Amino acid sequence: MSKGTITKKPILEDTSGYTSFMIERYHVELFAREDDAGSINLYDEDNNHVAILIFKPDSETLPSQYRGGDGIYRVFYHRRGFADVLDLLRNEKPLGFHYWLPDGRNTCIANHGSEPIGEGE
Repeated sequence: MSKGTITKKPILEDTSGYTSFMIERYHVELFAREDDAGSINLYDEDNNHVAILIFKPDSETLPSQYRGGDGIYRVFYHRRGFADVLDLLRNEKPLGFHYWLPDGRNTCIANHGSEPIGEGE
């Protein structure tokens, strides 16, 4: 797995700070220590490490999201959301990672396909 700087351009990047990548792979880390609940690393179709979803204890105030100097986005969630995000990654395709700079408040992982109504999910 590549953990270096993003070398591929995103599928969409505009002057307002919006960036989007298709997610092709992920790597999960769940820690035993309470102060580091876990993380999910996201990779694009070229195996570029594009984002780290960092899960913090539910009692903590989440830090601001940001894009590091290595080009990798850091997005923070509470631990209670871990199962929901993992379920989305396991069961939905295609998925995209969307980030709005400068503050990343609207960052999301979204299904890029459509599903029939009433399929029982």
